[in-house]
Amino acid sequence: MGELMQSLNENQRAAVKNIGFELILGFKMGQISSALGWWLVKNYDPKTRVLNCGSHHIQITEELVNDIFGVPRGKVEIEVERARADFHEAVAEWKGQFENAPARSTPVQFKTYMQAQKVSGRIFVLNFLLFYNTLLGETTTNSSINMRFPPALCRGMKIRSFNWCEYMIRCLDRTVEAWSPNDCFLGPMPLLVVCSKCLHKFLNTH
Repeated sequence: MGELMQSLNENQRAAVKNIGFELILGFKMGQISSALGWWLVKNYDPKTRVLNCGSHHIQITEELVNDIFGVPRGKVEIEVERARADFHEAVAEWKGQFENAPARSTPVQFKTYMQAQKVSGRIFVLNFLLFYNTLLGETTTNSSINMRFPPALCRGMKIRSFNWCEYMIRCLDRTVEAWSPNDCFLGPMPLLVVCSKCLHKFLNTH
C-alpha cells in the first residue's frame, strides 16, 4: 500500500484526499510475522469485537478504526455481493478501462497496473478503493483483487457517505469466523497489528 501511495501524482493524491482517505496516503507497515498474525487472529473475538492481549483488552470500534486509518465514517452501510456481480453497472464501468476482459489480478499485479496510470478520475478512485479494500479489508482465497463491494459504488453516491470504518470491522469479523489455524488469514491484519502496537506503546509510556 505504501509503495503505491508514494508513486501517486499530485492529482491522484488530491483525488484520494477528496474522498476522505487522506491518512492512507501516509500508510506504511513492515512485514508482519506469521507468529504475531496467528496470535492476534486467535485472540480476537468477533462476537464481542474484543482483542484479548492478556492483561488488557481492546474493544474494536468504529471510532478506533477512524482514529487509526482516518477513513470516512458515513451513514450508508456498504452492501457486498456474495459473488463478483459482473453484471452490475459499477463493475461493467470498471472493466471498461481494459481493452480485454481483465483476468484476476493479484494485489502486486494491480499495483503495477495502477502505477502506470496517470488519470485521477472515477476509474482511478474505483481502482484505489479496490486495492485499499483488498489489503486493508478482505482479500480472496486465490489472492486476487476483491470484487465484492463495487456494486455499492453506483454513480452519484459519494464515497464519503459510506461507513468504511464499520465495513472494515465487518470484514474482520467475517474473516476471523471463517479462519482456520491451518489457513492464511484473509482479513484486515493491519488493524489488529496497529491496535496491539498502540497498546504496547501506551503501556511503555505509562
